Amino acid sequence: MQTASRSIAATLGYRFLLVTTSALLLLAPLAGEAALLTGTKWKPVTPEELSISTPKVDPDAGVEILLKEIVSENKDKNAGISKAYINNSDDSTRVSIDYYLRFKIFDDRGAERLSSYNIDIDEDTTIRDFAARVIKPDGTKIESGNSDLIKRDIVIVDNDRKRRYSLPISGLVPGSIVDIQWRESYLGYTHNKFFILSDIAPIHKAHIDILPDSRMASCYFYNHAPILNNDGRGHLATELENIPGKIDEPWSPSPMTLKSWIFMRYASNKDNLNAQSNWMRYSSWIWDKLRFRVRDAGKEVRRKAIQLTQGVKNREEKLKSLYNFCVSEMSNLNATGSGYTDADIRDMDEDSTVEKVLKNKRGFAYEITMLFAALAHEAGFEVNLACCNDRTYIDWNIEHANSYMVPVLHALVRNGDKWEFYNPGIPNLAFGMIYYGNEGTGAVMGDKNKAALIVTPESPSSFSKIIRTGNFELDEEGTLRGSGSFEYSGHCAYTTRILYAKMLPESRVDGFKKDIAAIIPSAEVNNVVFENLGNPEENLIIRFELECTAYADVTGERMIVQPGVFQKNTRPMFIKDKRTTDISFGYMWETNDKISIGFPEEFELEDGTAPKSIVNTPQLGHVAQLALSRRSPTLHYSRELKIGVRTLPVAVYSKIKILFDAIHNEDKHVVSLRRKGDLAQTKTLLNATSGN
Repeated sequence: MQTASRSIAATLGYRFLLVTTSALLLLAPLAGEAALLTGTKWKPVTPEELSISTPKVDPDAGVEILLKEIVSENKDKNAGISKAYINNSDDSTRVSIDYYLRFKIFDDRGAERLSSYNIDIDEDTTIRDFAARVIKPDGTKIESGNSDLIKRDIVIVDNDRKRRYSLPISGLVPGSIVDIQWRESYLGYTHNKFFILSDIAPIHKAHIDILPDSRMASCYFYNHAPILNNDGRGHLATELENIPGKIDEPWSPSPMTLKSWIFMRYASNKDNLNAQSNWMRYSSWIWDKLRFRVRDAGKEVRRKAIQLTQGVKNREEKLKSLYNFCVSEMSNLNATGSGYTDADIRDMDEDSTVEKVLKNKRGFAYEITMLFAALAHEAGFEVNLACCNDRTYIDWNIEHANSYMVPVLHALVRNGDKWEFYNPGIPNLAFGMIYYGNEGTGAVMGDKNKAALIVTPESPSSFSKIIRTGNFELDEEGTLRGSGSFEYSGHCAYTTRILYAKMLPESRVDGFKKDIAAIIPSAEVNNVVFENLGNPEENLIIRFELECTAYADVTGERMIVQPGVFQKNTRPMFIKDKRTTDISFGYMWETNDKISIGFPEEFELEDGTAPKSIVNTPQLGHVAQLALSRRSPTLHYSRELKIGVRTLPVAVYSKIKILFDAIHNEDKHVVSLRRKGDLAQTKTLLNATSGN
C-alpha cells in the first residue's frame, strides 16, 4: 500500500495548493525537453471531415474535436479511428503515450476559443516530439514546433498540481482544421493512472486501446465510457462517441465528477479487484498505520501530550490544546508560507514517523494529522484514522476501488458512540471543523478485520453564515453614505479567509472594493478593515465605509430606493432555461442582511409595499421584511436566505429556477419616497410598521 500512502500525501497537498497558491507563470519557450517530431506523419484529412459544417455533439459549440487519439509507439494502421493505446511491453518501468487531436472550427467564437491550447502533465512526466498544424479552408497550412510551445510553471488543474505547456494558435478562421500531437513518457506503470477523455471541446469519436502488463487488470469508467473488451491480442479496447466538452454551469459538481475518464488498476488476483475486498484491504492498511505510527509513536510524543494537557480537565479543551499545537507549531509543507521551497520539499521524506515530525516541527498535511492522533492517544483518548472522500475533487463512488476516491486523511476521536473528525493538516480550519468537501460523504476507517465504511458528519446551514449589516443615510440628491460590515462564520469564513489571506494587504483591500463595486455600481469604499483574518477560531469580519452617488433614482419630487443595498446589481442565480448537471451548492449556508436607510425629513413614504417572502422550508428559505421607523424617517430592511440542502437533482431545475427568479425579483424591490406636500397619509408597510 505504499502507492496509496504517497497518493494521500500528494493528492491531499494538491487540494490545499488549489486555494493557497498562486501559480507563477514563466513564459519561456520550451528548450531541450520537447522537440519537433522528425518526419512527422500527419493523418490525411478525409472529404467527410472537410464537409462537416455544423457541430455534431453540441449545437452551440464553435469548435469540436473530430478525434482524440492517445496511442503508443506501435501505432495501429487504422488511422480512421481515434484511440488510447498504453503500451508497457517495451520497458516494464516506462510508459510512453502519443497524443493526436484533430479540431474543426465552425465559427469565429470557436476560433477564439482555440486561440491557445494547454497541455497539462504530471510533474514526473516528460513531453517531447511536439508538432502542430493549421489547415485553412483554402488549403493553406501553418505548422508549429518546439519554438512555439511555451513552458509554464506549476498550475492547478482539477485540484491537482500539473506542469503546463501552452501553444498559441493563430490564423484560425471558420472551416479550419487543427492537428496537435505530442508524446508523454514517465517511469512506472498504468496502475493507479487516470486517462482523461474529456477535453476543452466536445469529441466526435474516441477509441481506447490498453495493453496491460502481466498482472490482473481492471479499468474503472466514469461518465460515458462502457466496459473494455479483450480484443484477442491481450489488449483491452473500447470505442466511444459524442463525449461532451467542458460544462460551464453555475453551482455544478466538481470537474472530475463531470468529466469522462478511465482509471487503471492492477492486482494479483480477481478478488483484489472486487470493491468490497479492496476497501477491506484499505481498512487493514489504515489500521496498520494506526498501530505502528499512532499508538507506538514514542516517548517524546507521550511527553509532549502530557505537557500540553497538564492541568486541563475539560475534554474539549484538552483536544483543542493538542489541535492548536499541531496547527501553530508545525510547519505545514503543503501550505503557502511553510518556509520551505519546492526544491527543499522534494528532498524530504514523504512518509516520516510521527516522532520525526514532532522533532523537526514540520510535515506534510497528513503527517500533521497523524501527529494529532498520536498526541490524542497518549492523552488518553480512543483514536482511529480515516481516509475520506473530497467532493470538491470527485464524488464518492464505492464501486471505484481506488485511493483517489478517499484522498484526505482524518484523525478520529471517540466521543460516546460517535467518532469526531479532526484535520489540523488543513490550514485555516477551526478546531472541531472539517473541510466542507469532506462533509456528508464516504470515508474508510481503520479496521483489521473488515471494510469499515462510514459517512462523515455534515454541518447545518446555521453553521456557515454571512451577516451583512449597513447603517446608511440618503440625501436629497440620492447619494447613499454610511458604514457596513460583513461577518463570516463556518465554511463561509473558511473560503473567504483563504481567498484574502493569500493576498498582500493592498491587494486584499482592492479586491474587496472590487467585490462591493460589482454589486453596488458607483460605490466608493474606504477604511476597509479585516478582523480575525489569521484567527480561524473567531468569525472573520470586514468593516468598511461606503458612499454611492445616485444610489436612488431622483425624478422630480420623488426618490426611488432599493432597500436591499447588497442586492443592488446582483444577477439571477440561474440564467439558462435548460441545464445538464445537478445543482451542487458545495455546503449549506445562510445569508442575513440587516440594513437601515435614513432619509431627509422633508420626504415621506409614498409606496408602502414590502417585499414578499418567497419560501420558508427546512431546505430553502427566503424571508424579507421592511419597516418604517416612526421616530425618525428610516427604512429598516432585513433579508434571510437559507440554503439548507447541498445538492438538488437536475430533474427539478425548472422549478428551482422559477423559485430563485422570484427571489431575485423580490430582492430588487423598490419603494417610493415623495417630498412632503398634499400626501394625506403615509401608507403602512403591510401593517408591519415598526414602533421604534
